[in-house]
This record gives sequence, structure tokens and C-alpha cells, in this order.
Amino acid sequence: MEICGAKDWNVSATFCSSEPVPVLPACFQHVVLSLPPLVFIIFGAFQIFGAATKNKLKLKKLKPLSNIRLSVIGGLIISQLCVLAQTSDLLIIEAISAGIIFALLVILGVVVFVQDLANTVSISSLFYFWLLFLFSRAPLVPLIHNDDGINEVVRISHFVSFILALFGFVLECFPLKFDEQALLPPEAKCSH
Repeated sequence: MEICGAKDWNVSATFCSSEPVPVLPACFQHVVLSLPPLVFIIFGAFQIFGAATKNKLKLKKLKPLSNIRLSVIGGLIISQLCVLAQTSDLLIIEAISAGIIFALLVILGVVVFVQDLANTVSISSLFYFWLLFLFSRAPLVPLIHNDDGINEVVRISHFVSFILALFGFVLECFPLKFDEQALLPPEAKCSH
């Protein structure tokens, strides 16, 4: 059983076709574009666990920014689960790609969680991950308008993953600053 045929790599056919919505070939999209950003999660895991061994992990309430970042990652994980639930309608390469993305997004969630507990600074590999992940999701956005042969759940999941990748990139580039005093309950702010 062949996972990818010659037509699954022909990118030039995408731009020469008469279809109203250009769609990249499946193998090119799911191997060349979707998987390379995930390498940065592995680098980030090594970076953060190396930094965490120098600092003691303190179990505490997570910072609001970490909660938001974990929510974005959780949304991406749910999006990938929706894609994986439709594996009977997918090509083999799409199912493999979705499974690998799902597993590494779980690792990304652990990295962000440990990063917060170790109280370490932001790491550059996560910036590059979000940037490349955003660009890898962009070619999937036109699929929302393509009705032929693609499951509706998969189309919507790809669109949602693009929106969440954009939000994750913005959070990584411009982290929100929360005033710790503003987060305290009124009783703790009182000087009495």
C-alpha cells in the first residue's frame, strides 16, 4: 500500500489548475509544510527541561498568560482530535500527520506548563514553532470553501487550527502583562 503517489507531490499542478480554490497536494501539505514546525517543540522541550533542572519546580497557581496559552494549545489538541476522529475519510498521510501533530501538541502543553512552574523566560524555539505552524496551517484555510471530497468536520478543524495558531503566535510575540496587584481579591488589596 502506497502512502504517497507522484501526483501527491506535484505542487506546480496546484497553480496551473482551473479549480476556483487552489489546494496543495496532500503529501506536500502534510509532510513538507505541516511536520517541520514540530521539530521546534522537541528543541523547546530540551531547552525548557534543561532550564527547569536548574530551577526548582514550584507547584503554584498558573500565571494568567500560561492559562491562555494552555487554552490555545488545548483548542488545537481538540481540533486535531476532530481530524483524527474522521480517519476513515482521510488519506493515510493525513491521518499520520494529524496523529504526530496531536502528540507533539500534548508535549507542547507540558512544555508550557513546566515553563510556568519553573518560572523561566520565554524560549526562542516556541516563537519559531508558532511562526512556522501558522504558515503551515494557512494553505489549509481555502479548504473551508472546497466542498468536493473533504469532510466538513476536517475543513472546519483546519480553519479553527489556523485561527488558534494565529492567536498562539500573537501570544508568543507579544506576551500579555498582568499586574499582579490587579489579580488579587479586594481583601488582599486592603491595607488593614
